[in-house]
Amino acid sequence: MNLESLDKNNVPIQVLWSRNWSEEWTKEGIWVASKLPAADFITHPGGRWPQEDEADEMAETISKFVASRPK
Repeated sequence: MNLESLDKNNVPIQVLWSRNWSEEWTKEGIWVASKLPAADFITHPGGRWPQEDEADEMAETISKFVASRPK
Protein backbone atom coordinates (compact mmCIF):
# COMPACT_ATOMS: atom_id res chain seq x y z
CA MET A 1 0.00 0.00 0.00
CA ASN A 2 1.28 3.42 -0.93
CA LEU A 3 0.71 5.65 2.09
CA GLU A 4 1.13 8.80 0.02
CA SER A 5 -1.96 7.93 -2.04
CA LEU A 6 -4.07 6.98 0.98
CA ASP A 7 -7.14 9.18 1.42
CA LYS A 8 -6.57 10.18 5.03
CA ASN A 9 -10.05 11.74 5.24
CA ASN A 10 -11.61 8.28 5.09
CA VAL A 11 -9.33 6.41 7.49
CA PRO A 12 -11.40 5.31 10.50
CA ILE A 13 -9.80 6.55 13.71
CA GLN A 14 -10.99 6.37 17.27
CA VAL A 15 -9.57 8.98 19.64
CA LEU A 16 -9.73 7.56 23.18
CA TRP A 17 -9.32 10.34 25.73
CA SER A 18 -9.34 10.56 29.50
CA ARG A 19 -12.19 12.64 30.90
CA ASN A 20 -10.85 12.64 34.47
CA TRP A 21 -8.04 15.18 34.24
CA SER A 22 -9.69 18.53 33.63
CA GLU A 23 -12.14 20.36 31.42
CA GLU A 24 -9.18 21.85 29.55
CA TRP A 25 -7.80 18.34 28.92
CA THR A 26 -11.16 17.21 27.53
CA LYS A 27 -11.32 20.26 25.27
CA GLU A 28 -7.84 19.37 24.00
CA GLY A 29 -9.10 15.89 23.08
CA ILE A 30 -12.07 17.33 21.24
CA TRP A 31 -9.69 19.61 19.34
CA VAL A 32 -7.45 16.66 18.39
CA ALA A 33 -10.43 14.66 17.13
CA SER A 34 -11.72 17.64 15.16
CA LYS A 35 -8.49 17.67 13.14
CA LEU A 36 -9.12 14.08 12.01
CA PRO A 37 -12.11 14.09 9.64
CA ALA A 38 -13.08 10.44 10.12
CA ALA A 39 -12.40 10.27 13.86
CA ASP A 40 -14.76 9.13 16.59
CA PHE A 41 -14.09 10.87 19.92
CA ILE A 42 -14.58 8.55 22.89
CA THR A 43 -13.77 9.33 26.50
CA HIS A 44 -12.93 6.93 29.30
CA PRO A 45 -12.87 7.33 33.09
CA GLY A 46 -9.23 6.27 33.51
CA GLY A 47 -6.15 8.43 33.71
CA ARG A 48 -3.65 9.15 30.98
CA TRP A 49 -2.49 5.54 31.17
CA PRO A 50 -5.83 3.71 30.98
CA GLN A 51 -4.24 0.32 30.38
CA GLU A 52 -3.36 0.36 34.08
CA ASP A 53 -6.77 1.18 35.55
CA GLU A 54 -9.46 0.82 32.87
CA ALA A 55 -8.18 -2.03 30.69
CA ASP A 56 -11.52 -3.86 30.42
CA GLU A 57 -13.48 -0.78 29.37
CA MET A 58 -10.76 0.20 26.89
CA ALA A 59 -10.69 -3.28 25.36
CA GLU A 60 -14.48 -3.25 24.95
CA THR A 61 -14.43 0.19 23.32
CA ILE A 62 -11.70 -0.82 20.88
CA SER A 63 -13.41 -4.13 20.11
CA LYS A 64 -16.70 -2.37 19.29
CA PHE A 65 -14.90 0.13 17.07
CA VAL A 66 -13.06 -2.59 15.13
CA ALA A 67 -16.21 -4.70 14.80
CA SER A 68 -18.13 -1.74 13.38
CA ARG A 69 -15.75 -1.36 10.43
CA PRO A 70 -16.77 -2.80 7.07
CA LYS A 71 -15.04 -6.03 6.14
